[in-house]
Amino acid sequence: MKAVVTIGLLFWSEVLFADTLTLTSGENLIGSITAETNGTYQLRIANADYSISSVRILPTNEVTAVVRDTPEQKAARADYETICRYRLQADREQPPAQCERVVTMLQQFLQDHPDNLVTPRVREKLTLWADELAHVSRGEVKFQNRWLSPVAKTAAIREAAHQARLQAGQAAAEKLRKQIAKDAAYRASVAKLLTGAERDLADAEQFLAGLRDHTEPIYEYRPVSGYPQAFPTRNGYSLWTPPLWTPYVTDEKVFVNPQRADAEKRVQDCQNSVADYRAELAGIDQRLTDLRAKLTQTEAALKMETENLK
Repeated sequence: MKAVVTIGLLFWSEVLFADTLTLTSGENLIGSITAETNGTYQLRIANADYSISSVRILPTNEVTAVVRDTPEQKAARADYETICRYRLQADREQPPAQCERVVTMLQQFLQDHPDNLVTPRVREKLTLWADELAHVSRGEVKFQNRWLSPVAKTAAIREAAHQARLQAGQAAAEKLRKQIAKDAAYRASVAKLLTGAERDLADAEQFLAGLRDHTEPIYEYRPVSGYPQAFPTRNGYSLWTPPLWTPYVTDEKVFVNPQRADAEKRVQDCQNSVADYRAELAGIDQRLTDLRAKLTQTEAALKMETENLK
């Protein structure tokens, strides 16, 4: 806030004498006291042409001294603030009646306040408004701070619109070219990553294909006919024919290679990477196609706009 007040002081000191409030801190604030209510001062600070202003509320117990405008100074400031409300524009001329009214007001100010601090500024303003009145009286119109005939202004507006469209088109085309170059470079990097991922996938699949599992047969023993044998008993020898047991392969047990699980996971990871890179490339290619189509349209519009300017 202190910086804002300082700017206000500089502006006011260049324009008119004004009310001055001295604070307990020793700071002097220069502006216009607009109200004194509820134990406060309302001080308005404006710049040289009253286009920017701010209001500061100050408690009376923070103010040690007040120096006010004289009635003549206050009247001069009020008159100057009134004429500052009228401003010329770069692309629109003022009506003749408005110019005559402002010129009269400026002349009256110089007559009423010939020795004021802002008198040189008012004279400059009077010169500008008198010049405006002279041009509009001749039927001229304003465009970009230039005085033209109405026909010339129409042509100038058309040309300015063409130039604006041309510049906008050129900027859009340049932006598209940069985006295309950026996406093309990104595509090259993704394509390189895809090549590496496909190579890794081929290596992983080759390693997996080379793994061999260990199998062992499962046997089942079945009896077959054997040779008769005689065994002594109380009653003599007894003849017994024992069965013969022969192994038969009924199944096999597979012992999985301990590297197979990791190898299969590696293949799956490589397949996922390849799929992701291919999807990314497809997206980039589609985006590049769209950008190139837009660039073609933009360049065609630029060509047409350029031909229209000729």
